Amino acid sequence: MSFGFRRSRVLPSQGRSTILKCPLHHSRRRSTGDSAFSSSRSATKSMLHSPRMRPNVMSLIMTDMADLLHQSDELATELSALMELPAYDNSPRITSSRTLCGVSFEHSESVRILITTGNFTSSLGVLRMQYEALVKAIWALYAASENSITKLQSNLNPDNAKWADKIPLLGELLVELEGKAPAQALGPLNEFKEYSWKPLSSYIHGGVHAITRHGKGYPIELLAQALRSSNGLQVMTGMMLVILSGDTKQQGRISKIQQNFVNCCPTLNPHNTALKGSR
Repeated sequence: MSFGFRRSRVLPSQGRSTILKCPLHHSRRRSTGDSAFSSSRSATKSMLHSPRMRPNVMSLIMTDMADLLHQSDELATELSALMELPAYDNSPRITSSRTLCGVSFEHSESVRILITTGNFTSSLGVLRMQYEALVKAIWALYAASENSITKLQSNLNPDNAKWADKIPLLGELLVELEGKAPAQALGPLNEFKEYSWKPLSSYIHGGVHAITRHGKGYPIELLAQALRSSNGLQVMTGMMLVILSGDTKQQGRISKIQQNFVNCCPTLNPHNTALKGSR
């Protein structure tokens, strides 16, 4: 099964809804030391009770988002265990793809933490980063040239950094994946880009979406859509880790996780093709 990102696109909300304003837009920022945690896995739960947030914002998140955030954290726990699967081999291609899967997982956790702290604008920017890391992980396995893999695996120094940064842009990566990556993976990735890429880019680059939402507030359903999209990308990353392990015994594991966490993910598509659906 694959996910449909058309219904979960991060677009301006229509009609009435609960609006949350970024608390740091209206209050003094605390020092970074005030947000330290004993473990990253407990960060989301801890931040739900953070005094950093204005009480009314925290109350709304607790009421309208707490269940979704809790389910999302449980999903992440299930999926992060897949990082323990041994890789099929230690080739540069598989190593690059696995590393990028880890980067995508890290971004997904950041999305949840940023939502719970009321940093909604930043959370939407990081969602795009999560998506990009996943696309590049799939591209590294299925479509990247040996020269590109060498760039990804090069030692980090000023000279190599300039050379290694000349990786194709995201649109080019998706084109290169055509006919190479599984359709059940490529369909949702193309759909995500079609419906969410431009607004998410606006959040990253300080565009009209960022200015409007940071100033006027975020509808609860917009944040919920973003969180579900992040969870869907996480599940796809888990699928990649199973593929990279080469362990056929793990193939049913992802389907079971999808079914157990269907309420916190985008709409499931029972067909292995790009999803269709209405707004």
